[in-house]
Amino acid sequence: MDPSKSVKQVLAEAGGKLAGFVYYVLGEGIQKREDNLADEVAKMLK
Repeated sequence: MDPSKSVKQVLAEAGGKLAGFVYYVLGEGIQKREDNLADEVAKMLK
């Protein structure tokens, strides 16, 4: 991890080739459900 170098420079030094990439964002799309069991049971009993 050297912020002064670009990906292209690092690949050229290593003799590599970039085939593709994936961009991840931490926590994106993850929604935690907050269920109340007592409310669910009450709805079922009605």
